[in-house]
Amino acid sequence: MKRTHNDMDDPRFMPAVKLPRRTGAVGFQIRYSDDEEPVVWIAVAEYNVSPHGKIVSASKKGRPAYRIGAGMTPLKAIFALCTQIVDGGECAHCHRPAGFIEDVDEPDMKMICWWTWDPETTEYVQACQL
Repeated sequence: MKRTHNDMDDPRFMPAVKLPRRTGAVGFQIRYSDDEEPVVWIAVAEYNVSPHGKIVSASKKGRPAYRIGAGMTPLKAIFALCTQIVDGGECAHCHRPAGFIEDVDEPDMKMICWWTWDPETTEYVQACQL
C-alpha cells in the first residue's frame, strides 16, 4: 500500500502507540480496510479481564477484551483508541477521573487528570505527574 501520510514521522506517533500498554493492554495492532474508499485505519488494544470485567495482568486468569479506535489516518486511529481507553477512567496515581488530549494543552478543568503530550519528554504524561 502506498504511504500517503507521514504519521510515523509525527513525534507523537510512538508515544501514542505505547499508551495502551501503559493502561494495561497486553497487545496492540494497527490495521486498515481498503475494501472501499475511503481507506479506514483501525487501532486495536487487547486487555486481559477478570470475569467481572476488570483489567488484570497477563499472568492472571482472564479472558481477552478489546478496545478499538478508527480514523482516516493511522495516527487519528491511535488517538481515537487512546481517547476511548483513557477518557472516563481513573488515574492510578491521583484517583481523579482521567482524560486524553492528543496535543499540548492546559485544560481549565483541574478535576480531571489529563494525559497530554509533553514535547520536552516526548511522551504522553499525566497531569498529576508533571
